[in-house]
Amino acid sequence: MIQIHHIKQWLIYGLLLLSGTVSAHIQHPDLSAKHVIDDASGAAALYRNVGVIDNQVIYKQYGIWQRGPVLPVQGSSFSNRHIGISNQLIVIGSRNEGQVWVFRRSGNQWLQEAILTPPSVEESSAYGESVYVDDHLIAVADVRQQVVYLYTQSQGQWQLSDTLSAEELPRPNLESFGITIRRVDDELYISDSDADRLLVFKQTQGHWQRTQVIEAPANDNSDVSVKFSFAFDVNRHVLAVSSYMMGSGYVRIYTRRHIGQPWTHTQTIYQSDIDTDIGYFGHDVELEGTTLLIGDDELQKIYRFDLNRQRQWQYSNVLTNDSPNPNFGYSFGFSHGTLLVGAAQSALYTHPFPMVTLFGRVLTQDYLPVQGAKIQGYLSQPKSDEYGEYTLDVPLFWSGTLQAHIKTITSQPETVRLALRDAALNDLVFEQPYYIDARARIISARRGCLDRNMKFAEIPEDQQRNASGRLISFRTLYGWRGTLTPVSDICQYSPTSIPVEFMQDLMLFEFTSSAK
Repeated sequence: MIQIHHIKQWLIYGLLLLSGTVSAHIQHPDLSAKHVIDDASGAAALYRNVGVIDNQVIYKQYGIWQRGPVLPVQGSSFSNRHIGISNQLIVIGSRNEGQVWVFRRSGNQWLQEAILTPPSVEESSAYGESVYVDDHLIAVADVRQQVVYLYTQSQGQWQLSDTLSAEELPRPNLESFGITIRRVDDELYISDSDADRLLVFKQTQGHWQRTQVIEAPANDNSDVSVKFSFAFDVNRHVLAVSSYMMGSGYVRIYTRRHIGQPWTHTQTIYQSDIDTDIGYFGHDVELEGTTLLIGDDELQKIYRFDLNRQRQWQYSNVLTNDSPNPNFGYSFGFSHGTLLVGAAQSALYTHPFPMVTLFGRVLTQDYLPVQGAKIQGYLSQPKSDEYGEYTLDVPLFWSGTLQAHIKTITSQPETVRLALRDAALNDLVFEQPYYIDARARIISARRGCLDRNMKFAEIPEDQQRNASGRLISFRTLYGWRGTLTPVSDICQYSPTSIPVEFMQDLMLFEFTSSAK
């Protein structure tokens, strides 16, 4: 019997063929479709069909991106280089906690496999600032100690196998060694941006030896760092290295014909040649195939360059936002024609794909419409309007489970087996009572009166709190209808009561008090 997921996979592949996304010809990736990822911000990493923003995992299944699990840890760093991802592993470093968590893939779930810590805890305070991972190697930078620790697996355990540094080279006493780490086959690339150089190590007989030092071009003031190698990316034949500076940033391109050969400078990309605005060019650099992406977190832009027939990187376009989006351009991942951007409003950029609209309502147990409930289950998570209604755009053939969520309560789940057309869904009804918080402010008249024992007659005593006589907080069911009548032995209030037609969250009422 043919299973439904096989039919779904064939339908999606056929649609991609018709749209020209799958082709026998090499094409520059189309990143024109933007998918907002709500409730996820921070460092981003992407590898093939899996991405991470902060601790939120997303994954692609049958050609469609889905929201995955939230990992039970949160990393930290100044550079947002503390997340690494490979086919089977996710690694998250925490400079604040001085440790690195390792998760291994099991289907679409990720199980914690190990916690890495520095060899000498007393000497470290920046372990985990940046990480690199593939399925066989984990690299962790301690930028304060100016070393990179390498871990490999032995008998199922991750063990420290080597420690790399540049201690024998002249260097400033700053924190930069290992801010960015990349690997190509048996070559390991480690940035040292405060010293304006990029170090290349080669693995020989199980040990890593430095084979090349790529330095920034000479500048007028040799005492000032140009942050060369702060960000870079590399494949077998192209190396792109940024100089991350305000107003004078650039990216140098190096090439070679064969792996293992020295790199040769072939092109320099200056921000001033493509943009009249002044920013911090090159906080992140991502290179794949014939496309190069360069981020500017100050201007909140990501510049795109594509390789032309003359083998030069040519400016193509720039990704921006219609409204301010802090940290856009600060951290992003680019893999297999997909761009994942971590920012205040994170987003996934892919080729265009047909979308359908799902719509429905969110209701309380008493079937009252709920405003402000978040619809969870897809990348974007819209909120219900004043009528309890919501709309959600999802890719054609998307399947998943939706739930409404507000405060600490959730609705019953609604399963979408296959989104084939615009459709109305069943109502999302909360399974628990929905209580909201409200307040009443007391304004004293000339002959002011404040009573800490004042209560509202209609609200149960255990649902109200009056600490000062000036502000009373209370809880009621959402949609409660009635009057609020203050009762006091020593004060009188104006108005004597306030009618409430429909109680919503965080409503504020005002009374004026005077002595009886």
